[in-house]
Order: sequence, then C-alpha cells, then structure tokens
Amino acid sequence: MATRSKIEKLIIKELKEKGFDVVHSYRINKKIYDIYIPKLKMLIEFNGDYWHCNPKRYSSDYFNVKRNMTAQEIWKKDAIKEALAINEGFNFLTIWESDYRKNKKIIFKKIIQKNGRKHIHHIRTGIFS
Repeated sequence: MATRSKIEKLIIKELKEKGFDVVHSYRINKKIYDIYIPKLKMLIEFNGDYWHCNPKRYSSDYFNVKRNMTAQEIWKKDAIKEALAINEGFNFLTIWESDYRKNKKIIFKKIIQKNGRKHIHHIRTGIFS
C-alpha cells in the first residue's frame, strides 16, 4: 500500500466526516490512485507541487532531480493515468497541493459537486471546468 501524505490524510478524514466511504490506494490495472469515493465513482489524485511539477510554478523543461524527469515527462505520465481512469468510467479530480493550501473549502465543494461529470480539473492548467 502506498504511503499517505499529511494532506491526503486530512482530505480522507474530512471526506469521512462528511459521510463518504473512502478507499485509499485504489488500483486500476497497475496504476494506484490516491483516493476513491465509491458513492461518486470518483478517483482523486493529490499532486504535490514539487513532485508533479505544478504548471503554475514550473516550466515544461524544468528537470525534477528527485524523479529524474522533466516536468513535461511528469505531466505526460500523469495525463496517461488520468485518461485511464476516465476511460474506465470513473470521475476524476486532481487536487494540487497549493490549491488545497490556498482554499481547502472550495476543494471539498468541487468534490461534492463533481458527481456525474467526467472531468472537472485540467491536470496541466490547474483550472476547474
């Protein structure tokens, strides 16, 4: 089982307090997703700004030494994971660390409003749709 970040634990705790059943480290094929909410058929990925090279903070040619990849390569890998989830019929949400830190209440509002929509957060731009 994958380890949980401090913020992932807080998200899971708050979702449970709101009455949602939450599964950590949900697997589709060989990909592991951070959080799954069965009631909403929603997969959530919590992306650390550094580890996933938040496009609001990093250029596409930035080289992430810890992951040994450029930001562009990381974004491509994340996009493939997102596409797999959507193609399998799941709702999908990416939560960026800085978005959560800035306004966690809007994040939970988006999770609850998300039901029935395939995609509300663009992985590259960080914009909710």
